[in-house]
Amino acid sequence: MRGESDPPADGKPTFRSLPLPQREISLLIVLCVLCAITFGATRRMASWSRGRRAEAAAEWFARGEALTQAGQLDAGIAALREAMAEERQNPIYVLGLARRLTEAKRHDEATQLLLQLRRGQPDDVEVNYGLARLAALNGDEAEAVRYYNYAMYGLVRIGVDYNRREIRTELINFLLDEGAQQEARIELEALGRELPDEPEANLQAAQLADRAGDTRRSLEFYGRTAALDPTHAGAAAGVGNAAFVLRDFTTASREMARAISLGADAPRLATRLEVSQLVQNSDPLAPRVASAVRARRLRAGLVNAASGYDACVAESDADQESPDATQVELRALTRGRQSSLQDPDVLARGVTLIGEVTAAIQARCPTRLTPLDQAWQLIAELHPGGDR
Repeated sequence: MRGESDPPADGKPTFRSLPLPQREISLLIVLCVLCAITFGATRRMASWSRGRRAEAAAEWFARGEALTQAGQLDAGIAALREAMAEERQNPIYVLGLARRLTEAKRHDEATQLLLQLRRGQPDDVEVNYGLARLAALNGDEAEAVRYYNYAMYGLVRIGVDYNRREIRTELINFLLDEGAQQEARIELEALGRELPDEPEANLQAAQLADRAGDTRRSLEFYGRTAALDPTHAGAAAGVGNAAFVLRDFTTASREMARAISLGADAPRLATRLEVSQLVQNSDPLAPRVASAVRARRLRAGLVNAASGYDACVAESDADQESPDATQVELRALTRGRQSSLQDPDVLARGVTLIGEVTAAIQARCPTRLTPLDQAWQLIAELHPGGDR
């Protein structure tokens, strides 16, 4: 009988007849080959599985968006949840679901989703923008401002349309809605540095400045719009109105007249234009005006104020009342000699008196206030205390 170590009959060595080191090396080679085959198969299976999950997620996402656009919001949200379940780490699906939850006014769920996504992507623009909008909807000013700022200065993923100016504009509108005008003005200053050379962008910024009560910046933005588009009636009207508020009546008259010639349809604009022109033609304390002209302007103002107040008293239900000291002084000046009205002190005092009487007319008979009366109110404001 042949032993285990005996050579085979055909003379070829068997595995068992090999020396132990060779057998171990052979076993190792076989095991390595088997591992490689198993790893490759497993990898292909995993890749196939991932591909199938990605396909399924894309199908669920497309279905969810289609359902939502068809008005079936709840069904769309359910489909989007399935998409996210297939690919939980895909930010597109998480953001899509959060957006639809926001539309359904399920703000807490949307916030939680975005916060979970933000843990892995703290600088992502879209994630922070979504959180900012949710905080704004909830009226949380501090959180909204924080996330809006993260969004403006965050990282943009490839393929994402990002516009810092639009985000800042939305932040300014939110701050104005919350009554935070000072904070809005700070953001307006930053917005001014980001504006492109486009009329509509500058016009939008001007309108925001109007809302914020920042007339000087409003004038700047309207001016940029008018420079970019000289035929823009709204820009010319904006410059004219801002100049009027800032008491630059020369600019106001010129730009409001230009706006009207360009087709601006605004009755208030025409009234302000008339008042601006009356201020320029009636102010006795304006620079570079001859003394005789100053006196004529002052007398005309005194006569207008006295007659206006008399008409107001006459049409009111109250009994005729004795004139007070202001009215007595005003009538005395009205009867004075033309030469006396050229005195600088008389001119200054006369303007103050006209302002006081016109204010009394406005308080007692506001509907009687004429454009000329409004002009004299503004003249008195231009020279407080009779300053020249």
